[in-house]
Amino acid sequence: GGADLFTRTTRALRRAVGSLATALDEAGAASREVDAASREIAGGAEALARGASEQAATIEETSATMAELASTAAANAAAAG
Repeated sequence: GGADLFTRTTRALRRAVGSLATALDEAGAASREVDAASREIAGGAEALARGASEQAATIEETSATMAELASTAAANAAAAG
């Protein structure tokens, strides 16, 4: 009768709550994994940006050195000529 229906309903609700709790735990774990992966990607992007910036500075220095060498070579050619 009524008690049996109440017992079945209570069990069904407990199972539903348990399933919901499990789903929320899994969603939380997935969220933490996404957060960790995002931080890792961001760290890699920052390292890449630093490397690109350092490389650009090195290229600028090399270009300035080459310009000085060209100017010196031109001055030497003019003096010799």
